[in-house]
Amino acid sequence: MPAPLRETLPKAALAARPDEQKPPKESRFPHPLIIVALTAGVFIAAQLVAYFFLALITSVVGSAESSTENLLVDNTLAQFVYLVIANGLVFGMVWRLLKGRGLRLKDIGMKRPKKNVAMVAVLGLICFYLLAGVLGGIILKLLPEIPTNQEQNIGFEGVTGLASLSLVFASLVIIVPLGEEILTRGYLFSGLRARLNFFWTLLITSALFGIAHLQTASDGNLSWALVINIFFLAVVLGYLREKTGTIWAGVILHGLNNCVAFLIRFSDSIF
Repeated sequence: MPAPLRETLPKAALAARPDEQKPPKESRFPHPLIIVALTAGVFIAAQLVAYFFLALITSVVGSAESSTENLLVDNTLAQFVYLVIANGLVFGMVWRLLKGRGLRLKDIGMKRPKKNVAMVAVLGLICFYLLAGVLGGIILKLLPEIPTNQEQNIGFEGVTGLASLSLVFASLVIIVPLGEEILTRGYLFSGLRARLNFFWTLLITSALFGIAHLQTASDGNLSWALVINIFFLAVVLGYLREKTGTIWAGVILHGLNNCVAFLIRFSDSIF
């Protein structure tokens, strides 16, 4: 547009020109496959950096008995620091990915909710227990080779004392839910939802979230029963993300579920 003509037009008219506007936020998210790859990359990179940070501390300490692996099992403070670093890096990398595409945190659901998210989260927790109890029970009956009495390895072995329990509580009930929801129901869900319908977004996000928690359970077998349970948790979390438009109901629900697990796991030390 010639400069003289531009100067004669009102600012509103200039702002309305399609060729001078930013593209809609939906088109600023990359392809779904790239979203999945970036999400996996953020998760893995955050874990590796946090691990190497602890490895550096271990090398400085110089004790043969305080290997990084031992710290991540036996030392509550080290595990807390590891989770703080890993989840802090998740937030930082997600923020940088968004900024690089002209997106903001509110575009992945990190904005003020319009609903009473605490009440919604409590109702969601009840729905999760019903869903996992009924459908999860049916699936496990159809797959009798999967053990049903598995316990998830969450670290924090032999925790006693108020200080240590407080660190475990903060880790499991606050830090982990916040980091996982920012990455999964925030970045991953929002990126997929920009290109896919709700069903496929929910299915892919929930499946990936469940598989990400696959590990060797306390009985030595792969934790497929836990993956099924976490898949149903992710379904409810994804539904709340869609209906509320924010991640906060999911953060609270995730924290409440982990709080129940915390109380059960450490009941002997608490009561």
